[in-house]
Amino acid sequence: MRLIDFGLSKASRTNKNLTTVAGTPYYMAPEVLEGNYGAKADIWSLGVLMYTLVSGYLPFQGSTSAEVFRKIKEAEYHFNHVEFDSVSGECKDLISKLLVANPKKRITGKEALSHPWFKKILRDGTSDKKLQVPISDEVINRLRNFKGVSKFKRAAMNILVKMANEDEVKDLRAQFQAIDEDGTGMILASELAAIL
Repeated sequence: MRLIDFGLSKASRTNKNLTTVAGTPYYMAPEVLEGNYGAKADIWSLGVLMYTLVSGYLPFQGSTSAEVFRKIKEAEYHFNHVEFDSVSGECKDLISKLLVANPKKRITGKEALSHPWFKKILRDGTSDKKLQVPISDEVINRLRNFKGVSKFKRAAMNILVKMANEDEVKDLRAQFQAIDEDGTGMILASELAAIL
């Protein structure tokens, strides 16, 4: 597995917090949404990646961007997907320690590497048959087809994160729904032409 797209990354050799709200909203830590964050924001993003890799789902989903942001801020996620039935308790425990809303209570990278899940893998080795759990076809297909959100939606969510408060987001949603007469969640060319 390779992680790519570090175009917005910034090396920080000081304890000074960062303030630029940048990145893919679904992976942003609550403190990034607030515009005041440090290295623990990366720990949160690793938790999102780990959750997604073992289940094929993003941990924070919603029908509106405001709902997604609320769930992120409250660290509201679950392990109810059937795919988690075959995920070890140690793995779920590590995810739950990575996805903690308060960065002061979130584990550090060093603590994560010392977690029992990593110790078990390092102790028993990856060739041990009892550690090898087959990944379901559904998870593989979701990961294979995983594109997150469109570039346009991602850009729009980034703008909302940076500029709009919750009331403004609600107002924008109401305006969108007024244009989306058939309620499909998409604005058709004819609906856009009529409003213009």
